[in-house]
Amino acid sequence: MTGDALGAPVEFHTREQILARFGPEGLTSYAPAYGGVGMVTDDTQMTLFTAEGLLRYWVRGSRRGVSTYTGVTANAYLRWLHTQGGSPVHRVGIGEPFGEGQPGWLYQQRRLHSQHAPGNTCVSALRGMRRLGDPANNHSKGCGGVMRVAPVGLFVSRRPEATLHQAFQIGTELAALTHGPHGLVVGRGLLGTHLPAGPRNTAGGGTAGGQTHPRRVR
Repeated sequence: MTGDALGAPVEFHTREQILARFGPEGLTSYAPAYGGVGMVTDDTQMTLFTAEGLLRYWVRGSRRGVSTYTGVTANAYLRWLHTQGGSPVHRVGIGEPFGEGQPGWLYQQRRLHSQHAPGNTCVSALRGMRRLGDPANNHSKGCGGVMRVAPVGLFVSRRPEATLHQAFQIGTELAALTHGPHGLVVGRGLLGTHLPAGPRNTAGGGTAGGQTHPRRVR
């Protein structure tokens, strides 16, 4: 998140534009963006809703015994869509702000209700979502599915049965909610495993896509 806030002012700049604006050293500290200094982009916004979705998945499963991480996190992403002024075309959202229940603490943070260059693919995929948990019907190879899955490694690492394969799979499937099941598959999964606190156990299939992952990131 710190890196996102640092890079927000130059997200769409070329190297030449950055040097022209900030001098030969480039960007070395926070600069104004989105009406403030140290403001994050949609990448951090969606990362937070990913974390919320995973936590809600765990709570729902513990209390009710029925839950899916793709379905619950998809619902969290629809709440993010509402913070951007959008809404799904089809009736798929559950709870507030879709008509009943509580919206949760994260949705009530007013600072998130602002547009910080939301990705077109994310917005269009969520608007067109027909059923919670289904992968998007597109073949996008953009990075919008990768940039938000860092919480997966932290989430899976806290589970006693955690494996790198599980983190890889969850990262891949959550990214596919907006960026289809085919694009940047390895990158999506690897970000979910490559965290300092990432899963330590490689049992139960510690490989994915024919590639062996390290036990932990150093």
